Amino acid sequence: MVIIPKSLNTVDVSIIDTGCRIGGIPAAIFTNPQIPGFTTFEGISYVFLVSHTDSEGKVRRVLFDLGTRKDWENMSPHVVQGTKAVEGAILEPVENVVDILERGGIDKKSIEAFIWSHAHVDHVGDPSTFPPSASLIVGPGIKDEYFPGYPTKPDAPVLESDFANREVRQLDYSGTHLSIGGLPALDYFGDGSFYLLDAPGHALGHVVGLARTTPDTFMLFTGDVYHHAGQVRPTANAPLPDQIHVPNLIPNPLPAKLVAKMSPARCCSAPILQPGNVSSDMNAALHTIDAIRGFDDDENVFLVAAHDRTVSGVVQTFPLLANQWKEKNWKERTKWLFLQDFQKALDIVVSAISRGQM
Repeated sequence: MVIIPKSLNTVDVSIIDTGCRIGGIPAAIFTNPQIPGFTTFEGISYVFLVSHTDSEGKVRRVLFDLGTRKDWENMSPHVVQGTKAVEGAILEPVENVVDILERGGIDKKSIEAFIWSHAHVDHVGDPSTFPPSASLIVGPGIKDEYFPGYPTKPDAPVLESDFANREVRQLDYSGTHLSIGGLPALDYFGDGSFYLLDAPGHALGHVVGLARTTPDTFMLFTGDVYHHAGQVRPTANAPLPDQIHVPNLIPNPLPAKLVAKMSPARCCSAPILQPGNVSSDMNAALHTIDAIRGFDDDENVFLVAAHDRTVSGVVQTFPLLANQWKEKNWKERTKWLFLQDFQKALDIVVSAISRGQM
């Protein structure tokens, strides 16, 4: 169980499905080792609206991530060329998140800030679509490394227009004495309702968001700490159950012993996958993902990764709230759905067993 400071203060959370579809990317970029049949990564793109109401009824709103901007090919040449260089990759945004918000009744002028989990094309969105009153909050090193953006800084992956005419605040964890789940933390609203945790490894300045949805339950927006739920599950504290019910997977129920034979870990109590070579700092990435597993082990914390399509169709999205996730059993309903990606590998195991080779 993760030790989180007690508080009665909560925030409202909405999961925004931006409609962007990401696919065709070799799984080896994001995950290791390789599993037969799981050759490409397919994902979606989530943004999170966090709303805080104080004792006087004043509402403050922030966004965690902005998804992919509709005109992403107008980003810096460095980003566009790098994205197109990934053979088979598909990046298909439908609209900017600001359009989704306003269609759902949220005035873009009411957003006080947006937080980048990190500065990759599928997370930074288009800040210029928001008024200058909205601050941009970035993780450690982002402003130092990329400001003022392309074209003034030719090799920057973000645009000058992302920073222009707005406050840019770079998070600094060096002075914090607060740690949650082994990660340095900052209390955004100052009342225990929403924390920003330092989560380095995948990319420069990577952070995650921890939102208190009821006094005792939380949602963790994990960004790109992991790209596949098999990188955080199972664990020694949350092993595979003996029989797993996964829709559209054969056999169903699925015996845990079959998964163990398929898993590179060869057991029911260790993650099936590890981070891929895309991590900018592998040692930091391994430390961070290990910490995130601790959150996932806690029945009172629901993790949503930026691109986890397995939760789609189960969770309710904007303009609806996600605060009642535990009451609606979203965590348990989605926990093992990632195993659907391993049907071919399971078929190989079943065939080998039938031939007496396992």
